[in-house]
Amino acid sequence: MTIRPSHRKIRNPNKSSAIQNNSSSIEQLKAEVVKDTGEKTDTHAKEKLQIDRQLSEYTGQLAIYTKKLSQYTFWLVIATVIIAVIGAWQGRQLKRTVDIMHATELPIIMPMEAHLRSGGRLVSQSEEPSTGAIRITFQNYGRTPAMITGACLQRIVIDRLPRVPQYEMTTPYPGGVVIDADRSPRNYEPENYRLGLTPEQVRTINANQSRLWIFGFITYEDFMGNPHECRFCFRWSVQFNDFVLESDTPPAYTQNT
Repeated sequence: MTIRPSHRKIRNPNKSSAIQNNSSSIEQLKAEVVKDTGEKTDTHAKEKLQIDRQLSEYTGQLAIYTKKLSQYTFWLVIATVIIAVIGAWQGRQLKRTVDIMHATELPIIMPMEAHLRSGGRLVSQSEEPSTGAIRITFQNYGRTPAMITGACLQRIVIDRLPRVPQYEMTTPYPGGVVIDADRSPRNYEPENYRLGLTPEQVRTINANQSRLWIFGFITYEDFMGNPHECRFCFRWSVQFNDFVLESDTPPAYTQNT
């Protein structure tokens, strides 16, 4: 009888046990990995939640700070505007005070009277004195002296003056002429000035058929060197045989600056 070898594999109990042990180890490792991963995930979630909470808290604090800052800025703007208004008001008051103080110290030159040097008689050109025909008196009603710098004198034969005077020429005044602030009269006698009237003009003026006007100005400086101007205008009166101030003279002929 022939015995054939058997091809059935013989199981090794030790090997099976090892495999089972390995499988258990792998499963245990997987469980540990999953557990560790879960713990890490929870940790990250907690950290993210903590960060979100802190960010929310910081955002709230920033909102409160921003609101307070906007309120502070608003009141700062209001305070700045109030300070600017007060400063402007104080500046105007200071300027007004300075102007008043300055004005009270300024010279105030006013024309007082005008006369013919021919003895109060209106004459034609051929009879006029060659040294000058007009004398005008000024007074200083201010509190400081006035330094005269120039003058202008003109005449016109007309019934009514134009509203705006037309000045032809300003004559420089001799240096050193001062009108003191003591209200002492000061005469202005332009040298070689002549009215230059024709006999016909003298006749019509004396017959009240026309009017003779003299007008002009003097320029002067105050104690600070600021320029000023005093204008004057007189009309010849047949009744008084002299020059008088006319009430209906246009204002531009008598204004002071």
